[in-house]
Amino acid sequence: MDPAKVITDPSFEDGIPVFKPQYEEFKDFHKYVKQIEHYGYKSGILKIVPPKEWLERNYTSLETLKEIKISKPINQTFNCGGLPAGCQRQFNVEMRKNFSVEEWHQLSETVCAPPVLLENGKMALQKIKKQVDQDSVEKVCPIIDQFGVEIPQYIHTPPSRLSPEYLAALERFYWRNVSFQTTMYGADMPGSIFTNEKDNMWNISRLESLLSTIKTKIPGVNTPYLYFGLYKATFAWHVEDMDLFSINYIHFGAPKQWYVIPQDHKQKFERFAHSLFFDEAKQCAEFLRHKTSVISPTLLEKQGIKVSKIVQYANEFIITFPDGYHQGYNTGFNCAESVNFALESWIPYGRKAHFCTCIDDSVSLDVNALFGSDPDAPVKPAKEKKQRRLPKKKASLF
Repeated sequence: MDPAKVITDPSFEDGIPVFKPQYEEFKDFHKYVKQIEHYGYKSGILKIVPPKEWLERNYTSLETLKEIKISKPINQTFNCGGLPAGCQRQFNVEMRKNFSVEEWHQLSETVCAPPVLLENGKMALQKIKKQVDQDSVEKVCPIIDQFGVEIPQYIHTPPSRLSPEYLAALERFYWRNVSFQTTMYGADMPGSIFTNEKDNMWNISRLESLLSTIKTKIPGVNTPYLYFGLYKATFAWHVEDMDLFSINYIHFGAPKQWYVIPQDHKQKFERFAHSLFFDEAKQCAEFLRHKTSVISPTLLEKQGIKVSKIVQYANEFIITFPDGYHQGYNTGFNCAESVNFALESWIPYGRKAHFCTCIDDSVSLDVNALFGSDPDAPVKPAKEKKQRRLPKKKASLF
């Protein structure tokens, strides 16, 4: 690496920066993200592919998977009643059931299986199996990896479901059939499956950030959530609580399809969303924070609203930025981990951020009380004051 060069330049996918850093530039999370943040403030999102030296350390604690219970996942349905084509209201209903990771994988092979790509280029739903067949049983049996750790075979996604051709066909199928198939999502579940190596500054459970100076633990904000996906499990258009940054890492499994509105199209997007979901907007000015408004990129582009898209594969990071609206879905069975974080550049956004008062897990941070009200003064560690996230309905994983 040229010592005069600070960072490796990104490539771009649909206008979204994709970074493939060398290990020396990557290993310090806070320093590296500060060096590349100016890209994300234009695109709303960026992707980071970790160097092989980091991946070879095997930072995912796969042996903990057998201890995990996916507690009370949500059942997702979609309804387009009264909305134009390309719009859906997403309904999330909490289920009264817990699943092991193996049982969750079995759902991905049966009732929540993704469609298959036929030889004629069309997609078709798989026939629902009443029980898991022998092939599926073999997929959940453990194997031994090079480090001597038992690893369930189900963490490996079939290559046929990773090809650009399959994912493009799946995207078309998703938008044509949003209303016609329910799914489940093990979302917002407190926990982490990163290992505890002290030299891993990209461990989502302990990122160096302004939020790490807040002693109060706020689930999903300064402590991580796990997400267990199935095909079609969707996260609707939203920005983060208090307009924070977020970081998302797929530990294993199928990719996520992301859509993002760059910051300079934010206001135009909000006006259009309010015109579509006017009943929701009348009841709550911050209704987009409910994460229930699904709008296709095609419809947005017809309104002159720029939408970029990118696929996140296993072992890749996605970072979302303040004011960057994003939406997406899972293409199959996977496990991701996510948390919010804050750099110094976030403070002006945090000072003017709004929050919803009508949902039970809304987050409110008193930015001036935490970090000072003088915009010209250096940022100091947080001065503790009661912050708010009302309790999540989800139970702890472990």
